[in-house]
Amino acid sequence: MWIFLPLIFKEGWKCLQYSLLVAIIFILPYWGLFPLYKHLVIALFIISLFFVTKKEVINLFSNRLVITLFAFIIVTFLSAFWSESQVVFSVEYKLNFNRFKYYFLLIPAIYFTPFSLRQIKEFFLLMALAPLGTIIIYFLNVFFDFNSYPVLFFHGNSKLLTHYLINNFFILYGLSYFYLLMFDKLSQEKYKNALLLFGMVCIYFTALWIDKASSSRLILVVFTIIATVIPFFYLKKGKFLLSLGLVIIMTVGLFIVSPKMIKGIETFTTALKSEHYEGSWGHRYGFLLVGADIYMEHPCFGRGISDVRERTIRYAKEHPKYFVNDPNRHFHNEHLNVLVEVGIFGYILFLLSIFYLWKMSLRERFIENLKKIFIILFLLIMMGEHYLSIYQTTNFFALFVGLVLLYEKNLKDNHTSFA
Repeated sequence: MWIFLPLIFKEGWKCLQYSLLVAIIFILPYWGLFPLYKHLVIALFIISLFFVTKKEVINLFSNRLVITLFAFIIVTFLSAFWSESQVVFSVEYKLNFNRFKYYFLLIPAIYFTPFSLRQIKEFFLLMALAPLGTIIIYFLNVFFDFNSYPVLFFHGNSKLLTHYLINNFFILYGLSYFYLLMFDKLSQEKYKNALLLFGMVCIYFTALWIDKASSSRLILVVFTIIATVIPFFYLKKGKFLLSLGLVIIMTVGLFIVSPKMIKGIETFTTALKSEHYEGSWGHRYGFLLVGADIYMEHPCFGRGISDVRERTIRYAKEHPKYFVNDPNRHFHNEHLNVLVEVGIFGYILFLLSIFYLWKMSLRERFIENLKKIFIILFLLIMMGEHYLSIYQTTNFFALFVGLVLLYEKNLKDNHTSFA
């Protein structure tokens, strides 16, 4: 009996690790639960250290994806020292520091866990299911006058959700996951499974636009592109063209029917023609010009992370036409934000990490395609908002990277064992 105690003890720790990671996945979409996140990550990291081997540590920190991603984060932290801000460690610096600090715990913690390939696939599925609570609230608000949105936009008194652009990011991942899986099942001629997944796609997609208070043009446009790309992975030329035609018809219909889409196009067109920067898309175009102008002040290594908002506020006083009826002082574009903060040098490091993530071979078609779709999704959505700066979404990115690294490690270990 005593012989089996070490085995039982080890299995118990594995169960705890699994439970902690599941809790992290289900906490991320909900602002009210997010304060628990750091405690769960620290606990998972400490437990993972009990079973880590020297070989795993070397393999992790010699991985090109990890090297470039961590180098990008370290450069971001160090950029405060060449900032023009009078206060190096300003409030803005602390906010920027906090968005990345758990990468150094979460990614190694996941990589050092003993989860199997099947369990990693379960985590990707759970990440897609996690925002179901948000979807339920959206539907309750529409059909039963739940009236939760006055407190959602800037945290307010909400004990659960936050800004709709953050809530909808998690729904978008789930929608893309089930849409991709539906085509995967169709390619295997598992039509009953595909029909069930089509139902999930309908629920998630409806949640993105059913309530005017939470619908987002950015999210819908990004999914339209994703919906166009995914069939390309599975369908032959004729069927792909048919699928592409259907997506185009639905997209055109969405732009014609949706008042928000029409308004967005009008404000963007007005901004282009008359330099009148109002409305969401008009502001974004104006902020793009503002950000490009500020970037050119320090193009190589950026101006640092301590005073970007401070500089934007000064710019707004000098050029108020770009900020009409908009109190925000950020660019609504994460690519531009990174360029302003750490210049072309830091941005290349970030793009290199994305490149190495894309190049990783995960062999199984669905997981490989999920990785590619997530990269496309994240890069596109960064063009409309600061998703690498928002605590919940940037940590979701770290979670996804950690699981992909673990999946690749398991594939290599299994191949070595087989050989």
